[in-house]
Amino acid sequence: MPIPPDLAWQLSDQLGHAYSVVLSVARRELAGEPLSPAEVVALVILTGFPDGLTQTSWGEYQGVSRQRAHTIGNKLTNAGLTEVTRAGRASAVTLTRAGRALVVRVQPRTSAALAEALGGLTAAEARELSRLLSKLTDAK
Repeated sequence: MPIPPDLAWQLSDQLGHAYSVVLSVARRELAGEPLSPAEVVALVILTGFPDGLTQTSWGEYQGVSRQRAHTIGNKLTNAGLTEVTRAGRASAVTLTRAGRALVVRVQPRTSAALAEALGGLTAAEARELSRLLSKLTDAK
C-alpha cells in the first residue's frame, strides 16, 4: 500500500528536523577542525569503501551535486586526506592514512554528542529507526 501524500509530507518534515539536529551537533563538535561537517561526512563515507568509490558514486552517497562533490573532493585531496586514482575516464577516490586518522580522531566525541542529542530514544528504538532509515535509503 503506498504512503499517502500527507504522511509523506509529515515524514519529510520530521526527517528535515532530525537532519537539522544532527547537523547542529556536528557543527558544534567539529568547530575546531579544519573541515566542515559535509567534508567530514565525505571522509566517513569512504571508510565504508576501502577499495574506493568513483567520484560520481561518492557524490551520490554525499547527496550533493556533481559540482559540489568535485569541490569537496579537491579540498580533501589537496589536504592529503583523500587520493584519486585515475583509470582511463574513471577515477577512484580512497582515504589516505591521514584521512582515516582524522575520522578516527573526531568520531568518538561526535558520536558521544550525537548519542546525547538522540537521548530521547531507547537503544531498541534507535536500532529500529536505524533499520527503517536503512530500508528507506537502500530503496533508491
